[in-house]
This record gives sequence, structure tokens and C-alpha cells, in this order.
Amino acid sequence: MIGVLIAIITGAGLICILMAVSGIQKKSANVQGKGRSKNNVAVIRDCTKKISKDPHNVEALKTLADIYYTDLNYERAFPLYQTLFKLMGVHVEIDQQVVSQRYGVCAFKLGKFDEAMAGFSKVLRLNPKDYEVNLYVGKIMLEKKDFEKSILCLKRAASIRPDSSEIYEPLGFALFEAKKYRESLMHLKKVLDENPENKQALFYFANAMEECSMSDKALKIFMHLRPDTKFGPESCVEAGRIHEKMGQYDKAV
Repeated sequence: MIGVLIAIITGAGLICILMAVSGIQKKSANVQGKGRSKNNVAVIRDCTKKISKDPHNVEALKTLADIYYTDLNYERAFPLYQTLFKLMGVHVEIDQQVVSQRYGVCAFKLGKFDEAMAGFSKVLRLNPKDYEVNLYVGKIMLEKKDFEKSILCLKRAASIRPDSSEIYEPLGFALFEAKKYRESLMHLKKVLDENPENKQALFYFANAMEECSMSDKALKIFMHLRPDTKFGPESCVEAGRIHEKMGQYDKAV
């Protein structure tokens, strides 16, 4: 009995010690986080002052751009990387691959696709097997409706990182838009396995099945999508066409 009590007391003591250590670590982490935040404010102020005096101060531009990029503040990071991108030809100390890639990413996030392509094209000349850049270029080509180029870049990204789920949706959409319906089905199914509520992928999936002579399965999906505000009207039309092909004219009406 005494042994049991000693064990309980010892265990309780250990738990208290662990909780105290955990509390100290959390407090330390919070203090460090606040310290970093204060340091960033001071660095931003210092870099801004330097750039106001010398707009081509490479070190200040890079430091400030990197802070904003890390904070996902693409709007503020973009003009800084844009300046660095233009200075690369005369400043050998600038890391061309990093600056070009981050310039491209910022431009992409802000919907500036031509500027994004300028940055990404530079990266691809330096490193054609850059996964992230091939993925972004594939997405841009999809937006520009250049589906063959989109497929090429996205397949290259897939070969670099076969397990990446980021590729499924843009590649599935690009293949569908290029009328490569059977090939698109595999990628669209992977999208829906991850997110069954992706209505655009579901609509494309049904259309691709219909094009591949799987009308019965396609019809079920179109009927399921009928209430959807965006894809419902087109789904009704497609369902009506399938009913018509089957000779089910009342249902088609």
C-alpha cells in the first residue's frame, strides 16, 4: 500500500514538472515570436529608409521582399522582387533563381500572369525540373486556354513529384478542356476522392463519362447537380439530352 502511494506521489510530481517545463517552453516561444515581430518592424523601418535614399539598394530590397514574402504579403513583396528582377543583369550578387521564382509567385497570386511568366521562364531556363514553377506555368496556361502547353507543364511537374495532389485538379481540367476525356477521368476521380464537394470537377467528370459512352453513370451525376446554382442549369440540359438519346422523352422534357 505504501509502495503504491509512493508511486502515485512520484507520478504526480513528474506530471507537475512536465507541465511546468511545457509552460516555460510555451512562454519562451511566445516571447521569441514577439521578439521576432518587433525585430521585423525595426528591419522593415530600416530597409524602407535605405530604399527611400537608394531605390536600387539590393540588400535592403532583398531583406524587405523576403520578409513580406514569408508573411504571404504578395502585394508588398511584388514590386520589390520586380525591382530585383530588373537589376539581376547588373548585380551578380542577386540569386537569379530565387528572385525570379518569388517574383513569378507574387505576380501569379496577384493575377498578373504575363509578369509571372517572365519570372517563371527565367527559372525554367536555369532549372527546367523545378516542380513548383512547372505547376504554376501549367496553371497559367490553363487560365490562358493554351491547354496543350498546360498539360505538358503539369505532366512534367507530375514526373518530378508523382505523389503531389496539387496537380490532379489543373491537369484533370486541362485534359478535359483539350477533349482528352478518357485520360481526364483518372485525374478528376482523384480530385473527387479528396474533395467530393468539388462541383466543377464533378461536372467535368460527368461530361467526360458521357463522352466515353458511360451515359448511365453520367446521368446520375447530372441529376445530382441539378439543384446547384452554378452547374445546375447545364446539368439539366445534359440530363435532358441523355434522356432524349434513351428515348425517354417525357423525362427529357
